[in-house]
Parts: sequence; C-alpha cells; structure tokens
Amino acid sequence: MDFKLTPDEEAFRDEVRAFAKENLSPEARKSSGFLSNWLKAVREKRWVGFNWPEAYGGGGGGIMKQVILKEEMAKAGAPPLGLCLMGLQWVGPAIIEYGTEEQKKSFLPDILDSKYQWCTGYSEPGFGSDLASLQCKAVRDGDEYVINGQKIWTSIASWSKWMILLTRTDFNT
Repeated sequence: MDFKLTPDEEAFRDEVRAFAKENLSPEARKSSGFLSNWLKAVREKRWVGFNWPEAYGGGGGGIMKQVILKEEMAKAGAPPLGLCLMGLQWVGPAIIEYGTEEQKKSFLPDILDSKYQWCTGYSEPGFGSDLASLQCKAVRDGDEYVINGQKIWTSIASWSKWMILLTRTDFNT
C-alpha cells in the first residue's frame, strides 16, 4: 500500500499551507474584521463546502483533498471553514441530493456564505431522541403542511433561522 500523496495532492497541500501562512499570521489574526475576512477568503477559494459539487458553489474536493485541507487547517489553528456547520454538513448535501432547483438556488448560497444558522428539530417531550416515536404531525393542506407538535432540547435554536424538522405524516405505518 502506497501512502504517498500524488503530485496533485502535494501541490494542493502546498497551496493550503501557503494560504494559511498568509491569512493566519499573528498580524492578520489581530486585525479588525479578521473572522469576516477569513470567511470571505476561504469562500472565494471554494473551501467552504469543499466536498460539495462545483455546480452548487462547492469545491468539488475528493476525499484525499478534504483530508489534506482539514489537516492543514487544524495544524495552522485556523477558524472554521464556514460558520453554518449544520447547513454545510447536513442540510446542504440533502438539498443537493433531493431538493428542487428553487430550493438549491434559495438555500445553498446562504449556507456557503454562513448567512444563517440551521438547527435540528428531533427531540420531543416524553420521547427524547427516539425518532421511531415521533408524535409531531405534518398534515398536507393544499400546497402546504400544517405542523402540530412540540420539540425540545434544540441546540442553537435561538441563533437559527431555519430548522430541519422531523415530523410524522402517516401514523398508520
């Protein structure tokens, strides 16, 4: 088994290291607006959502380049590559895979730009995180769903604009 990086992977590692050295210097970290400048710079490199397809604003990075990027950023003590972690890891990939074109255009750029936070609405009173026991109901009414139920222990809900809400649409299954 060969554990050496390919020439392309080595070049990418060198690019990430040079970027980190330039953008994470002590002077850069002390500057006003450091985090917003950082987020803009990594977004321009398409390193926010690096594993997302390029067609949707991501970097199209394969698994080895993802590992290289994460490893080098960790070594450099870098801030996160984007602040909408729930959106980047769960919501965005789900929208890319299952969403309509309208949803992709509406939500994906905002996730990549860290514009809004997302939270998860899973846990319910009396059932906790037992997803097989969901009681929160979604009933179709024309083009909309009417939600009736309750969620608890929703991390980052107070900072979130959007929620991934798990509901039951059929109580007979």
